[in-house]
Amino acid sequence: MKIWLLEDGKRTGPFETYEVRDRLSKDELNAETPAWYENAPGWVTLADVPSLSGLFVNQSSHVADEEPPAAQDESEIVASQGWQYQEMPPLHPVQRFFARFFDLTLYTHAVWLFRLHNGENPFIPVENSLLFVAYYIPYIIIDALLMHYLGTTPGKKLLGIEVSAPTSANGRLGLGEAVVRSMRVWIMGFGMFLITPIALVISWLMARKIGKFIWDLPRNYNVTARPLNTTKLLLYIFILMLSSFLLSNAIPATMKPATLEQWAEMMRPKKD
Repeated sequence: MKIWLLEDGKRTGPFETYEVRDRLSKDELNAETPAWYENAPGWVTLADVPSLSGLFVNQSSHVADEEPPAAQDESEIVASQGWQYQEMPPLHPVQRFFARFFDLTLYTHAVWLFRLHNGENPFIPVENSLLFVAYYIPYIIIDALLMHYLGTTPGKKLLGIEVSAPTSANGRLGLGEAVVRSMRVWIMGFGMFLITPIALVISWLMARKIGKFIWDLPRNYNVTARPLNTTKLLLYIFILMLSSFLLSNAIPATMKPATLEQWAEMMRPKKD
């Protein structure tokens, strides 16, 4: 989002959101600094800019238009009262990654059982990329349903991750919002498992720059992480081990690679 500012009676900008955040953290700007962004009704304040409102206590919003109006005297801007700047909360990348990893692992085990039921060897990668991606579309729906109706997922519950929508009365994401957010995480965060390492690095670098992961930014979702609980951490490990054990027992011995050579042979693409 491009943001224009009114400083000393002069219009400056445009600035990227992260540049404004940086200046706010250095006390060069404050919540009452006049600002304009595309589709704003006129000069508002930084506290009224949607991508920045989560940084201040008492957020408000306005409606929209097309071009920045001519610069006015700052005394003509209606100043907000009682605003207080808050530092961006920590990103908690490790806890969030392992919470998502837990959910994806359980779902992947379910996919393997489905493939096994269809007579496929789950140790052999799916050669059709579109089919591989299609296997994970239900995950997006399941994740969204859990976030909408329960406000959490198994991985988030165990690792103390909470996601809330500031515009929602009960803090939960709307169903459409939850689907879009889950899809963004799957595509931009994990690269649909096709370019996962690259997607993870890019999303992390962008989050450090703009202060939030890109799938949380459009609706300004709040993500918090409680300190790790030893009991829940042990339960996390136990469930993953139990899931792997049950899956292992469900796969016939003839499908399990006994040696590294056999494993490499099974993973090697078949020639036509």
